[in-house]
Amino acid sequence: MVRVAILMPVFNEEKYIVEAIASVLDFSYPADFSVELIVVDDFSSDQTFSLVEELREKYKSALNLKKNKSKGKNNAFNEAIAGAECDYVCLMGGDDKLIPATLLARVRLLQKKVIANMEIPRYAISVCKIRTFSEQKRFDGILIPKKPGIGAISGGSVLMPSGLARSIFPLPVDVPNEDTWLSLHLRYRDIEVLHIGEVGLLYRIHDQNSHKRGGSFAEFQNSMWARGRVILSYYVEHSNEMSKEKERQLLTELVVECLKSLGSVWSITFLARVGFKEKVKVLTYASPTAYHLKQKFYKYLVGR
Repeated sequence: MVRVAILMPVFNEEKYIVEAIASVLDFSYPADFSVELIVVDDFSSDQTFSLVEELREKYKSALNLKKNKSKGKNNAFNEAIAGAECDYVCLMGGDDKLIPATLLARVRLLQKKVIANMEIPRYAISVCKIRTFSEQKRFDGILIPKKPGIGAISGGSVLMPSGLARSIFPLPVDVPNEDTWLSLHLRYRDIEVLHIGEVGLLYRIHDQNSHKRGGSFAEFQNSMWARGRVILSYYVEHSNEMSKEKERQLLTELVVECLKSLGSVWSITFLARVGFKEKVKVLTYASPTAYHLKQKFYKYLVGR
């Protein structure tokens, strides 16, 4: 029996939570495949908790509902994984939708890698593509990443062995999001990435996303720096575990985030260790005009 735990922190998701849960559990999984959806309510003030509680009768042991002990999304993730008994772990938002057939493919791919690596164990993850959906046309139907055959190393697109997940968790409660912390671990540790070129997660874009889109230039800069400074926390905690090359790469990433925050974006163009594609990307921080152009053509620029 292959056991998969999907960790889902929720806060005021009454509009979307039933649909999100159904996308995971209204599927006929193979007999050797067990999925447990662990929902942790983060002090919701709407009907989220009671809606999930009603669904427990339908889904039985496949739906595990908890209340967060301490306020905060990362605390909710930590609460979710604490009691998970599983072989693989996946993260998911309470407003998104899962594609179970792709989840199966991701697990099977990892199983093959585990068998192939029996004599020399090494962590591997499987990643899939993300497609956005939104009532706002400019944010709807975006494929991430757009390049064929490649998955995204971001939140719910990542499936990882439970041993790896437990080495990343608990998430620090003082960092603003789980995505950056997770991606830093996956990019700077010796972890093999296996790509599924299919969409495995439908990511809903709406006004209540933790990562806001379409706000002011100042709000955008503040949000990006809140994410960027997570790199410093990661460096302090894990730099002694890295090769010199990985450490230089991480420090370069930190310098880029600092320069963006200071408004010295053009200085980034002179950094030798930053690729051309990344230099072009960060120019959206150069001015409000560049930022608003990116927002206007968001659908065509994101995911490349």
